[in-house]
Amino acid sequence: MINWFLILQRINILILLIAIFLSSCTEKKEVIHAPKVPVKEIKKPELKIAYKNAHIKSRRILGELKEKFGDKGMRQVLALNRMDTRHIVIGDSICIPDTLPDDWFYFSPFPEKVTALDSIQKILIFSYRVQAFAAYENGKLIRWGPTSLGKRSTPTPLGLYFTNWKAKETISTVNDEWILPWAFNIDNFNGISIHQFELPGYPASHSCARLLQQDAEWIYYWAEQWILSKDGSRAKASGTPVIIYGKYNFHSPPPWKLLPENSDADKIDTLELNSIVKDYLPEIIERKNQRDSLLNSMRKDSTDKRE
Repeated sequence: MINWFLILQRINILILLIAIFLSSCTEKKEVIHAPKVPVKEIKKPELKIAYKNAHIKSRRILGELKEKFGDKGMRQVLALNRMDTRHIVIGDSICIPDTLPDDWFYFSPFPEKVTALDSIQKILIFSYRVQAFAAYENGKLIRWGPTSLGKRSTPTPLGLYFTNWKAKETISTVNDEWILPWAFNIDNFNGISIHQFELPGYPASHSCARLLQQDAEWIYYWAEQWILSKDGSRAKASGTPVIIYGKYNFHSPPPWKLLPENSDADKIDTLELNSIVKDYLPEIIERKNQRDSLLNSMRKDSTDKRE
């Protein structure tokens, strides 16, 4: 009688031995991974913009400019000239770019990076010379726009400030008929504020920093207010630092009118700005540490009360 169980067992053993033999004879292939290529930052290509100064002789020329750039583009052209739409009149001369890139930062006079500000979470910088402001977060430029600082007879005092209190609408201390929307006070004793108001294309304020509506509203929500004691009698912590620096030449054409001859006429040098900032850094950092310490203490007190 044939023992089928024994035969099947031997066949299985034979198959196993053949498999082991074939496995040992097969050359092992090395797995080769593709080399890791570092990802390079994609930078915007350099864009050469040509400028010309155009004399607005008639409303027809204004119409042609609006047709070329559109309403939004026309507002940008005027912002480049530190003006709002209410102040472009027949007889003016404005600087006009040959093209308007999608990125408004192409026109920024401020450097994209200020290394001296790497440790500063938020700061506003106003340049008297180019009549423009910049907002930086940890040294990176995140917003810029036109301004109108103090006129020759009532200049905006230069130096370091901090944002104090804010109001969606307040009344000027100079003239109670002047309504100031989106105001952020930076000097409570002298009544100096950042706020929306007319931009005529030159320094014209009574020491405040005038802005376009969209910029003033943005700063209103972006900057920090001071922190007062419970009775409101003293400031326990400062708000966002604000630096106002430079000098405006009232006897020469403004820098943006010189762009046709020199495309860097309104640019602010990185070394210059780093130098300006470093003079104020010790106080900025000291105030920042005071605010951080106070906020941490307030959060701890709030947690202890809940527990």
